[in-house]
Amino acid sequence: MLEWYRDMYMDNIVTQNPEKYKMLVSDNRPCIPAVYCIITAFNEGDQLEIMSCNELLFRHCRRKDMFVVGLAASYRNAIDLVQKIIMDVYGSAGDFDIKAYISARK
Repeated sequence: MLEWYRDMYMDNIVTQNPEKYKMLVSDNRPCIPAVYCIITAFNEGDQLEIMSCNELLFRHCRRKDMFVVGLAASYRNAIDLVQKIIMDVYGSAGDFDIKAYISARK
């Protein structure tokens, strides 16, 4: 199940029509070109993961609860968004605990 961050980070392309891109991710159909989701990491050692929406088609991914922090129209834009998230968290909280920062702002 997908849960969306209320202050979701988006690149310039996704910002033009965010509902369309959310639908593409939630639709359970292959998407070409892929939309990239920035989600909170499943394991304790990591903070964020970049995942293609096409990876969500796998059964093991659909069974997991995922918290989507950002959407990007390309992998490069997803990397730039992760950088922006890190800088925003560090600027606001003074540390790099992204999961705690996002959980506090859900």
